[in-house]
Amino acid sequence: MKNLITVVCIALLSVASTASAATLFATDFDSATLGAYADGTTINNGGVTTDDLLVAVPAAPDQIAEVIDQGGGNQALQFTDNSTTNFNGPRATNTFATTSSGVIYGQIDVTALAVTVGARSNLAIQITDGGTGPASVLDINILGSGVVQVKGGNGTPVGAGIWEGVATQNALTMNLGDTYRFSFEIDLSAPRDNGTITITNLANAADTATVNWNTRLIDGSVDTLLLNNGANTGAASSDPSQIVDNIIIQTTPIPEPATMALLGLGAVLTVKRRG
Repeated sequence: MKNLITVVCIALLSVASTASAATLFATDFDSATLGAYADGTTINNGGVTTDDLLVAVPAAPDQIAEVIDQGGGNQALQFTDNSTTNFNGPRATNTFATTSSGVIYGQIDVTALAVTVGARSNLAIQITDGGTGPASVLDINILGSGVVQVKGGNGTPVGAGIWEGVATQNALTMNLGDTYRFSFEIDLSAPRDNGTITITNLANAADTATVNWNTRLIDGSVDTLLLNNGANTGAASSDPSQIVDNIIIQTTPIPEPATMALLGLGAVLTVKRRG
């Protein structure tokens, strides 16, 4: 029993350390107001600015960004893009504290949905410097086919040497309807900024892929998360195309599920001891 208590204590300390980490952005949407959001409005998940997402739906009502209940109070952000003329797509952005060194850790859950009419749009997930150029440290493109592309630098500086041209790696093809967790680390302190991402099907752990890349932003600062559905494509469908949930971006490692399970066990042991 002493050994078990020791392990639980270590888990508690680990979680406590993470809780005090510098959270750049985090939301599970569970406390957000349900429904579709108008252009220029904010999805807020509880009052703090580190969970705010600013919505843009330039071609509403054909483009929709809405918070839905997936059952049991498990809420998420769902995109629909039925516009054949506006290629900016429905999108959501967060501007977080400027970060230029250290390691950024993060995760996001994505479900690519099957559509019965038209064609499913792409979904771009980016962490950028907030400018107009392709200065990103994370650039994921989930194609309408379900193919996941990770874009990094190709070694050729462009944009006055601020970023590099693009090199694209195909990671895996998502099963429509399954939820995949994208877990990433981006090292902004290395001589050459680089990243690693692991993509795992939460319903089938064997369906996984890991990709390493050098960032397109050569050595700079980032402050923006962008979720962009339907970007630069003519695909359109009146059916929802993508669901995103459980987004975390912070400056310390994210605890593994086993650590969280130990935390729950610690709470149970505490209750039993008191009883």
